[in-house]
Amino acid sequence: AGYPASMPDTGSHYATLISSASTYQAWIDGVAKPAQAAAFASGASSRLGRGQNTILNGDIAELIIYSVALGTDDRTTVEAYLTDKYGL
Repeated sequence: AGYPASMPDTGSHYATLISSASTYQAWIDGVAKPAQAAAFASGASSRLGRGQNTILNGDIAELIIYSVALGTDDRTTVEAYLTDKYGL
């Protein structure tokens, strides 16, 4: 199964992912999913909307990338912005 295992498959949602070389953590609609050990291969390319065995069947309205992991306050501020902007 992909990460997180219980991704919504209908409707509109926002997702936050904070990752490092060793772990990653996701929030879906502000609800934390269990942290996972990262399995990033050296030199591997990232593919937005594609997991190991899955492909996104939907649209991405906005992508925001930061060069540092956001703290809780900043993350919730960005999530509130997305919720308000897209009426989620």
